[in-house]
Amino acid sequence: MKERLTVLCGEIEPCDTFADVGCDHGFCMEYALRHGLCRYGIAADISEHALRTAERRLARFVNQGRCRLVVCDGLAAIPKDVDLVMIAGMGGDLICRILDKDFIPRRMILQPMTDARAVREYLLCHGCRIIRDKVFAADRIYDLISAERASEADSYSERELEFGRDNLRTYNPAFCAKLEKLMELQREYIKKSPKESVSESLRQRLLYLEEIYDGIRNGNIGDTRK
Repeated sequence: MKERLTVLCGEIEPCDTFADVGCDHGFCMEYALRHGLCRYGIAADISEHALRTAERRLARFVNQGRCRLVVCDGLAAIPKDVDLVMIAGMGGDLICRILDKDFIPRRMILQPMTDARAVREYLLCHGCRIIRDKVFAADRIYDLISAERASEADSYSERELEFGRDNLRTYNPAFCAKLEKLMELQREYIKKSPKESVSESLRQRLLYLEEIYDGIRNGNIGDTRK
């Protein structure tokens, strides 16, 4: 199994009904069923071709009445009382559109490939509490957000919206690697910038990233007020 999927499987908590939306080849659903993490699973994908592969992988569980596969767009065919939904491997904007078009599940494992900030903002604006919010390293750096509907919405600072709360509060080598890459890119932008006004803005951004990076590396974590 791919390292990214292994990390996602590690986020699946025991539940009654688990839905994997955009399940692709069904790796995560197979893991959940094989390890008894859910009583019943729903594997959904907009691609009928992908579901054919998942169907072969999950045939044993389908025959046992423990799983069904559905071709659908987003959450269209997912029951609203499902306990846990995984939406992984899509852009953050698409994840937000799926949630906005259909419904916000009780509990979610979200892995946006881009624009994790948009996902954080969407969740917080729709009465959700973010449980875990971190980056992890596989073949590249990925964002992982676990959340749940809540009676009282969570509140994030500007810095937390951009980088994720857990990354700023706990030392995470993958997040440090992400910051190092961002700082390297920023330095390249500064070198190539022809306008002084633009260069100054880029330098301020670099100082901001360096401040976060140095604070985490020196153990001064926990201050996310900015």
